[in-house]
Amino acid sequence: NITSEDLTLIATPMYHSLAERLVVISLISGGTCVVLGTYTAKKWIDAVIDHKVSFAIPVSSQLKQILIELKNKPSPLETLRCIVSSSERLPDAVREEMKQVIRCDVHECYGASEVAIVTDLDCQSSENGSVGKVIPGVEIAILDDNRVPVGVNQAGEIACKTPMLFSGYYKNPETTAAAMWNDFFCTGDIGCIDEEGYLYFLGRKKDVIISGGINIYPKDIEDVLNSHESVVESAVIPLLDDALGEKLTAVVVVNSNTPFNIRLLQRLCAKALADYQQPRAYLVVESLPKNPMGKIMKQNLIQQITDSSAFA
Repeated sequence: NITSEDLTLIATPMYHSLAERLVVISLISGGTCVVLGTYTAKKWIDAVIDHKVSFAIPVSSQLKQILIELKNKPSPLETLRCIVSSSERLPDAVREEMKQVIRCDVHECYGASEVAIVTDLDCQSSENGSVGKVIPGVEIAILDDNRVPVGVNQAGEIACKTPMLFSGYYKNPETTAAAMWNDFFCTGDIGCIDEEGYLYFLGRKKDVIISGGINIYPKDIEDVLNSHESVVESAVIPLLDDALGEKLTAVVVVNSNTPFNIRLLQRLCAKALADYQQPRAYLVVESLPKNPMGKIMKQNLIQQITDSSAFA
């Protein structure tokens, strides 16, 4: 529902499709956009206040930082009518807190650069842990490893058919062809669709750890770790292991203002996860390596840990 009256704030790198789309949306609607030169949570908040911003699509990692800044230094964001969370699913607790602190319409969408946005979740009307329902004009299929569609509530690769489909990877027709199933783009993400048509994002297809011959999705474990009040964020990664092939390793950033010890997380995981999902090792770090869009770079993290003596 963006109109010419909206002022949109852009706070991601201009080379990324999200920023480009937000500029185009403003031009099409006849509205105004403000481009933040460099992002910090404080600069984002100041821009909303100074320019009377009404609409924004920050990435989820930015929203977490903005919430912390607003809790430390409350600021009125009265002109904001709608925020859409992008890039990575928000933890339920963060989403609920955001609705209370920022007090505007909150949406969460799923998509990819190759297909744009394909689902929408109105967080005011639904709190089911999904990333929403398919938007008009889009079709989604869930495919198994042989690219055969699976049934309701069955996990598989998310494939999307949309009029916003990209024209292909630049000068790379082989990779483009490999990414297509009929007219559907195969995202490389794992998900499932329930009886009501809600899409659930379960993680990256290649972000699977095979430990003891069992496929384990790190996101399931990270969701449990992130639910603990002392954990700011986490990443579950595989480290080579002679017995298991890959050893589940939980790397966490903790809040220095809350009591913490590893046993708290071990007890939480023991209660909430299956035996095969239990991290075999825990490591506390000051920060996790991220790209400019705020996504955790797990390969960099694995390399950092492997090169250090932390797990010697």
